[in-house]
Amino acid sequence: MTAPPLLQRLNAITSVREVGQLQELEAAARSIDSAALTESECEAIYRLFERFPDDDAFGGFFSLLHKLEAHNGYERELLISVKRQATEFNIEMVARIIRGGTNVVNGTDLLSLLKHVAQSGTTLPNSRKYAAETLSQFQAP
Repeated sequence: MTAPPLLQRLNAITSVREVGQLQELEAAARSIDSAALTESECEAIYRLFERFPDDDAFGGFFSLLHKLEAHNGYERELLISVKRQATEFNIEMVARIIRGGTNVVNGTDLLSLLKHVAQSGTTLPNSRKYAAETLSQFQAP
């Protein structure tokens, strides 16, 4: 029996604490070919981060983060995700881009984006704190 399409597998995750779903998440992550990811699949990964903004799926989200970063053009959906709902993982991805020497993506100043997330009353508290801590890494003492 073949596994369902990646989109369906990612959208079906409702817990990142339940063993069976963690195993499914791990299997889905292993199946990803970064070069072949579609825009919809990238969005599904970001939405997974957004559904569990204060979790890392026992490290499983890092596998997805690496798969996204290996995909050419992941930044567009990343910016949409941060603006929709900032999470530790999409904030960390923005920080990694900045650390790589890029401060503007698709016309968006990434430091300004982090500042907005850190100051916005609509940002979840843990994400707001993480954005502020991340932003402080890039500000002169």
